[in-house]
Amino acid sequence: MPKKFFLTVTGASLIIIFFGAINKGLGMIREIIFADSFGLSKSYELYLLSIVVPTVINTFIVYVGQNFFIPQYNRIKIQEGVTEARVFFNKALALFFILGLFTALGLLLSEDAILKLFTTGLTVSEFIIAKKILLIILFTIPLNGLMAILLAYLQAEYDFRNAFISHLFLNLTIILVVVLFTSVFGIYSIPIGFLLGTILQVGFLFIFVRNKIVFEDLWRGKSYFLKQFPAQIFLMTVFIELMGQLYVFIDRLFYSSVELGGIAALNYATTVYLIPVSILSMAFSSAIFPKFSETFAAGKIDETQNSLYSSMRITFFFFVPTSVIFIFYSQPIVDLLFHRGAFNAHDVVMTAEVLKIYGISLVFFATYAIINKLLFGIAAVKWLLLSSVAVIVIKMIASFILVHKYHQNGLAAASSLSYGLYFIFGTAIVIKKLHLKKMSLPVTALFLSCVNAGISLFIVELLFNYLSDAGIFFSLLKIGFFFSLYMLNALVINDETMDIAKNLLTKSWEHLSR
Repeated sequence: MPKKFFLTVTGASLIIIFFGAINKGLGMIREIIFADSFGLSKSYELYLLSIVVPTVINTFIVYVGQNFFIPQYNRIKIQEGVTEARVFFNKALALFFILGLFTALGLLLSEDAILKLFTTGLTVSEFIIAKKILLIILFTIPLNGLMAILLAYLQAEYDFRNAFISHLFLNLTIILVVVLFTSVFGIYSIPIGFLLGTILQVGFLFIFVRNKIVFEDLWRGKSYFLKQFPAQIFLMTVFIELMGQLYVFIDRLFYSSVELGGIAALNYATTVYLIPVSILSMAFSSAIFPKFSETFAAGKIDETQNSLYSSMRITFFFFVPTSVIFIFYSQPIVDLLFHRGAFNAHDVVMTAEVLKIYGISLVFFATYAIINKLLFGIAAVKWLLLSSVAVIVIKMIASFILVHKYHQNGLAAASSLSYGLYFIFGTAIVIKKLHLKKMSLPVTALFLSCVNAGISLFIVELLFNYLSDAGIFFSLLKIGFFFSLYMLNALVINDETMDIAKNLLTKSWEHLSR
C-alpha cells in the first residue's frame, strides 16, 4: 500500500475516520457502562461537577497545541529548515508541560473555591467526594500539556495513524478500570481510569518522537524562539479555545436551576451528539488543517478555497440527514444506548429531549469545525477571538433567560443557538479574508441536502404510518430506511457530493487492496 496516499487529505481522512470510529465506539461503550453503573445519580453528577474545570483546561490545552503549533511549525520548517523546526518542537513541548504543571498547582491551592462555584447545597460528605475526584484529575493537566504538542507534531508530520491510535488507550483504560473496580472504588473508578489512561497515551506518543527529543534545544536560540512564539498570537489562541470550552462550565453553573439528573442528561446527550462530529467532521478538519496552513502560507489561495468548498459540501451531505435523525428519532436512540441498569425510563425521556434540541444545530456545528480550522490556518485569529467572545456572551445571556423556565432544555437551546452563530460569524470572516466569490456551491449543496432529507422523511413517515409500532426496533428500522432513501435520492439526482464520497471510497479500496 503506497505511503504517499496517506499523505493526501483523502488518505489522512480515512485513517482518522477509521481510528476515530473505533475510539468513538469505545467512548460510547464507556458511556453505556457509566449509564448502567451510575445512571443520572447524585454520585455521577458529583463527578461531572468536580471535573468541569480540569476537563475544560485539558481540552483547550490540546486544541491550543494543535491550532497554534502546526501553523508555526510548518512556517519555520519551510522558511528556516528542519533543525530550527525541531528546536521549536522541543521548546514548545517544555513550555506546555510547565504551563500545565503550574496550572494544576494553582487549581490545587484553590480547589475549595472552585468546587463551591458548582456545588452549593452539598453535604460535607458529598463535598469531600468532589474534592477527592478533583485531586485525581488535576494530575492529568501537565500530562495533557505534553500530549498537546506530541499530537500536534505527529499531525504536522502527517502521522495521523499513531496520533489517533493513542486516543484508544484512554477509553480502553477507563472501561477496564470501571468494569473491574467500580465495586471497590465506586465513583472514584472513573477518575482513576482517566489518569492511568492519560499516562499510557503520553507514553505511547513518546515512542514515536523519542529521536526528536533534544534537551540541548531548550537552551538554543532563546531570542529566536521568542520571535517564533509570539505572545500575542499565543494568548489569542488560548482565549479562543477557552471560549469554545466554556459551554460545559456555563451549564454547570446552573446546576441548582435544572432538574435532578439534568446535568447528567446534558452530558449523555452531548456524548451522542458528538459521535458523528468526532468521526466525520473532526476527522476531515484535522486532516485538512495542515493543508489549509500550507497552501495559505505558500500563497495558493485558490487551493485553499477549493479545499474549503469540498469540505463544506461533504459535511452538509452527511450531517443534514443526521440532524433530522437526532430531531425526530432521539428517544429510540437514547433508549437503545442507555436504557439499562441504573438508567431508567424517565432518564431516557429527559436525555432524549436534550438530544433533540442539540440536533437542530448539528449541521452548523459540524461545518464550523471545518471553518474553525481554516481560520487558524489563514491566521484570522483576531476576528475569530472577537466572534468567540460575542457568541459566549450570547450563550451566557440565553442560558440565564431560558434555564429558569425550561431547565436543562433551556441550556441545550442556548448551546444550539450559539453553535449556529459560530457558523454564521465564521463563514462571514472567511468570505471577508479570502474574498470568496463562489459561495453558491456550498449553499446549493446545503439546499439540496435539506430538500432530499425532507422528502425522505416525508416518505418514511407516510409508509410507516400504516404499520403497527413494534417499539424501539420499529423506530430503528425507520431510521435505517430514511438514511437509505436519502442516499438513493442522491444517486437518482446525481448529487455531485455523492460522487466525491464514491471516489473517496473507490480510491481507498484500490490502495488498501494493493
